[in-house]
Amino acid sequence: MVALDGENLTLIQHDVPERLSVVFVSSGWSKVFGVQPILGRMFSADEERKGIASGVVVVSYGFWPGRFGGDPGILTKNIQLEERTYQVVGVMPEGLRFPYEAEIWTPATLDPADRGVDYAFFGRVSGELSFRP
Repeated sequence: MVALDGENLTLIQHDVPERLSVVFVSSGWSKVFGVQPILGRMFSADEERKGIASGVVVVSYGFWPGRFGGDPGILTKNIQLEERTYQVVGVMPEGLRFPYEAEIWTPATLDPADRGVDYAFFGRVSGELSFRP
């Protein structure tokens, strides 16, 4: 099982703010959905445990050429969302924007005391799940 929550956040790049769909994902997200980055990596166990404080993101395939010209050096770049800076650690496969037309995913931790977050929960029952554009 994984929990997901989406939010539109402002990307600050080249002094031009832009609203993007960002999805906060709990531990095991890539395993439940059977997806792996085409460049870079998914979140480490330590990053998943730290959640948003880990300061890492994976980005959509469309985000990569659209804002970084397809530069493979994106994995050494930082992006700013609202007031936080994140390091890009992976680029997801073309066509993957699940859920909420996501352009960026970042790890999240679930806190039972945080009653203001409305997570969607997904689980794998059996079989394989794959995404195709």
